[in-house]
Amino acid sequence: METKSPGILIPFTEEMFVQSNYSAILDRISQPVRERARILLRTEVISVRTPEQRFPGQKVELATRDGGTHRFDEVVMTTPLGWLQKHSDCFLPPLPPRIESAISSLKLSQLEKIFVTFPSAFWIGDADDDAFPSYTNWLRPSYAEDTNPARWPQEVWNLASFAAPNKHPTLLFYLYGDCSRYIVSSIYGRTGEEKQRFLQTFLYPYYSRLPGFDAEKEACHPKAILATEWLKDDFCGNGSYCNFQVGIEDADKDVLALRHGCPERRLWFCGEHAAPFEECGTVAGAYLSGESAAQRIVGMYDDGLEKGNPEATTTLPEHIH
Repeated sequence: METKSPGILIPFTEEMFVQSNYSAILDRISQPVRERARILLRTEVISVRTPEQRFPGQKVELATRDGGTHRFDEVVMTTPLGWLQKHSDCFLPPLPPRIESAISSLKLSQLEKIFVTFPSAFWIGDADDDAFPSYTNWLRPSYAEDTNPARWPQEVWNLASFAAPNKHPTLLFYLYGDCSRYIVSSIYGRTGEEKQRFLQTFLYPYYSRLPGFDAEKEACHPKAILATEWLKDDFCGNGSYCNFQVGIEDADKDVLALRHGCPERRLWFCGEHAAPFEECGTVAGAYLSGESAAQRIVGMYDDGLEKGNPEATTTLPEHIH
């Protein structure tokens, strides 16, 4: 599908929903690393010391909070954009001005998710799975003044619409903006029981309006509720993914700068914030950016740059300056 306006052509691709999870994908793409690399878990990096110019034989040195030091030929930073924004001072020497500007200029989205699982999918009942839409949106609800006086819109994905064996009697609520900040701030640090009670009270006005709901039936009462709390996760940078907010300037060049990285310092970036434009903010985009960084690193060695080839260059392309 595509829409047209004078001088602009915007393509649209079909959005795909992974019905199971990413475990099978992760298992396959991580196999070479698990078989051939040394993986350090629960190890926090606190500084990245790079050379200022690239010469053969140099190393990048990483320092960890436990006092360890590790040296590598190349380093690919897969940390979220929010972490980079909060820890840009971990790079020694400081990052080039264009990269620092890109990191600070791009904005973070506040997306959170809440999974609400019921004993059975009462909103479908014995009807065909396609009888209820896979996506539902409550626009500015006016019937929850006690819990939602700001009338934040609510949207939900019906996970019971998946094909077997991945169908679940679960509703997935997407929260964003002020609503997501309110929810996370309200449940952070509470006990599991307190979180469940708060979330059930907040969400009741919406799932209780679905077809087949009967407050007297056990099937209509959640048996488990799980909410993300990315806003309070320091390693995620207290956000979820990058977005292009109103008023931002040169966001395209910011993404291109991060995608280019600092090859002259043996430092590369990947993640959803360094993805192809049509995949920014997605898991697929994060994967593609990592694949691109890996290909460019291999290409540099194949082209002889590591051997001091004077024809090779790591200069930032003109269109990114």
